Amino acid sequence: MYLRFFKPLTVFSCKYTHDLELAEDVVQNVFLSLYDSRNHLHVHSSLKSYLYRAVYNQTMDALKRESKKISDVQANVMVQEEFRDLVEEAEFIHEIQKALDSLPKGCRNVFTMSRNDGLSNKEISKQLNISIRTVETQISKALKILREKVYRVHAFLLLF
Repeated sequence: MYLRFFKPLTVFSCKYTHDLELAEDVVQNVFLSLYDSRNHLHVHSSLKSYLYRAVYNQTMDALKRESKKISDVQANVMVQEEFRDLVEEAEFIHEIQKALDSLPKGCRNVFTMSRNDGLSNKEISKQLNISIRTVETQISKALKILREKVYRVHAFLLLF
């Protein structure tokens, strides 16, 4: 029975799996299962129909298991990528904060009032009792320093 049906059943299974080794394993498992249950197995249809149905069912189960493995791997890769992205984002934010902290106190104060507090240049100049031109100069200086420092960090992160 094994010699007669192994090859045709393997070809049948391989049509679904597109993997000869997996198809051979499926057919082998069907024959092992058949042998293990030989004492209490009652085939009500033809043996050939029974074998093809068993191989089909085992093939579908094997494909589900393979699909689950692939989706688990894909999910794991996505989690790793998201984690890496979060780490890079945290590092980037940390570097921006370090760059902000490195600004001269007056420059940092003006920049923070502008960007974090959302104040206009006119409002900043009134609060600090400095000219609007000084506010503009301080903001430009801060942006230039931040651009240089953040660019270096960003370029470094892109290498990895």
